[in-house]
Amino acid sequence: MMENMRSIISLDKTWQFKFETATEWVKVDIPHTWNNLDGQDGGEDYLRGVGTYEKFLVIPEEWDGKEIYIEFDAANAITEVFVNGQYVGNHLGGYSRFRFNITNYVNLREENKVVVKVSNDKEDKRTYPDTADFTFFGGIYRSVRLIAVSKEHFQLNEMGSNGVFVTAIPKGHKAEVKVFCKLENISCGELQLVIENPKKEVIRVSREIKSRNVEVDLQIESPILWKLKEKGNLYNITAILVNKDGQVVDEVQDSFGIRELTVDKAGNFILNGEKIRLNGVARHQDRKNKGWAISKEDMREDFEIIKEIGANSVRLAHYQHDSLFYDLCDEDGILVCAEIPFISMLNEDSAAFDNAKSQLRELILQNWNHPSICLWGVQNEITMGGESDEITSQVKELNDIAKTLDPSRLTYSAQFMALNIKNPLNEITDVQGYNLYYGWYVGECEDFRTWAKDFHEVYPGKPLVISEYGSDGLMKYHSKTPQQGDYSEEYQGVYHEKNYEIMMESPWVGGSFVWNMFDFASNGREEGGVSGINHKGLVSHDRKEKKDTFYYYKAMWSNELFIHLCSRRWKVRSDANISVKAYTNTGCGELLVNGVDFGKRTGHILKWNDIPLKMGENIISIIGGRVTTDEIVIIRQEDEDSSYEFKGNVISWHEKGGVEGLEINPEYLSINDTLGEVLSNEEAKAEIAKIFGDKVNSPMVKVVKNKTVVELSGHIKGMVKDLNLEDMNRMLQQYPKNTSTTKTAEKESIIGRFIKRIKK
Repeated sequence: MMENMRSIISLDKTWQFKFETATEWVKVDIPHTWNNLDGQDGGEDYLRGVGTYEKFLVIPEEWDGKEIYIEFDAANAITEVFVNGQYVGNHLGGYSRFRFNITNYVNLREENKVVVKVSNDKEDKRTYPDTADFTFFGGIYRSVRLIAVSKEHFQLNEMGSNGVFVTAIPKGHKAEVKVFCKLENISCGELQLVIENPKKEVIRVSREIKSRNVEVDLQIESPILWKLKEKGNLYNITAILVNKDGQVVDEVQDSFGIRELTVDKAGNFILNGEKIRLNGVARHQDRKNKGWAISKEDMREDFEIIKEIGANSVRLAHYQHDSLFYDLCDEDGILVCAEIPFISMLNEDSAAFDNAKSQLRELILQNWNHPSICLWGVQNEITMGGESDEITSQVKELNDIAKTLDPSRLTYSAQFMALNIKNPLNEITDVQGYNLYYGWYVGECEDFRTWAKDFHEVYPGKPLVISEYGSDGLMKYHSKTPQQGDYSEEYQGVYHEKNYEIMMESPWVGGSFVWNMFDFASNGREEGGVSGINHKGLVSHDRKEKKDTFYYYKAMWSNELFIHLCSRRWKVRSDANISVKAYTNTGCGELLVNGVDFGKRTGHILKWNDIPLKMGENIISIIGGRVTTDEIVIIRQEDEDSSYEFKGNVISWHEKGGVEGLEINPEYLSINDTLGEVLSNEEAKAEIAKIFGDKVNSPMVKVVKNKTVVELSGHIKGMVKDLNLEDMNRMLQQYPKNTSTTKTAEKESIIGRFIKRIKK
């Protein structure tokens, strides 16, 4: 680079770290979190507080006369920076890039001490999120660097952006391109733009600088459009800043794509004039034993797994992700829903909403040039704590900010499933998302069909996506009769098969996002006999195992030919005859068991019943379309191996109307009454609170209040291992029905945490 161009030094290596309760400093590298282990082990007791990082550095002599910035890609959640004992500034929010100008705080040719204090203290309410179904890992978990620039440079203090914003929209056989640049300490000179298309053809444009804001409008003939699941459709842009003396003083390089995502009058998504459906997955960024302190290689592996399943879109939930992940989606044509953590419940601190607005501006301005991002998300399940005019007003304000800042993109929000379809919140954003869990937390999978029809009747032209749907699938649990609430890998498959089938039969559902691509840490969870992890992922927390359901979606979405035998982790059986299922995109499969041919099946889901097993080892193999094969080994023994069964109660007792043999006085409460009816009795609620604690005030109560205690027993058992329904029924029978007058609309809206730990 030329002498006056910017210089960058990584600060990721060799920091000293101490948590506020520790007595000794330890050496760490960035990325780092102090919750990588305790944030995934359950108990909701992971360390929340302030961690201090210290580092000594020397500023290169050649940086004399330049402006020097320290840049953080992210630190969670509130960061304070000190240089040589002087306070530099703070940043609120745990997911976005931020910088501080430290020119006046550092000394050349001397050692400088940098101190960074990072807090994830749960008592500090100034930021979003305040509460959510994932662990808030504390620390500097993304990279840190020093940047030296000329006094005259592209703006670095505008919400963490790079100062260069490109909007490129196809119009017929041309593309209209607008390049807007924000500058610092310069009001005259020249802005030069060098644009290179995917064929390496170059366009050069220059404009005289007359102010600190420079806008360049140009047209590109015969543009190469950015398309779904197509690689290499990016344009590269280099913005060069030349001062009044003709000296190049700064340069920014970036990429952009030419595309337009709109919706038609029927609510369909239209990308570059073609109707598309969003076949998507959602992603959290943590990994087993790493938390959020993941490497670039980890991110690339996540992306390759998403590509393998065949998804054309990804919901990067529930916050701004590392810029590399947006880059990867740009390069390979994967659409992105990008969002802020304005989620779950309104924060009680008045400063928090200002922080939500700030995080939205950061998200948009820092990621403006990513063509993969076509939807800005302004909220997720913000009504879990109840609905209010304040919520409606704040969501509208966030939507207005997004539309004003970037009118070229659509906005969306993801509603809590209990929100009434006719709520005015559904009239704010361009696209409406709903997080629905019919067939897992409540109701049956088939209930989704009715809900989808109802939504379409109210909003016949509203673009609708199912922003979350899923069920927990633990790979250690298996069932020949999979049931809602048994946590088996088999039920997870049944759940997704049914829900996705209904979606595809509902053409007004323009897209869906599986919750979740990967198992993720949620330290307050205790479900399926495992603490600290949400097991709705299609892939394990360590990314080493792909669950059967992963291959269901691969069969529906991917062109990479394969066939996959299910229940392969259920290695030991006792039944003389079993059922066999496989997923494939080859169109058919032929089953062989111990060399015996059991015939062909056609479709994406292949099934064979009454397949005999011999004692000992059985080799099951399958040929898919004579192109691909798969094979598993099952051991048959006399005694059933009970370790494959979840020992809790599954949601099947309601078929019997309760527990057999119980004597129930119908004048008093019982486990056959609805949860809402039980909790409306203050005395019964207080008694239940002795068992469940603050979970009796859960947001999920609003969803499940019309289900009986028996019907919910599977999920309740997942939270309280020693739950005994007979004892609970005996306790409830002490309280007469209809003695409470506290069941009001207001009370139903004040919901807290009864099933918080099983929310997603």
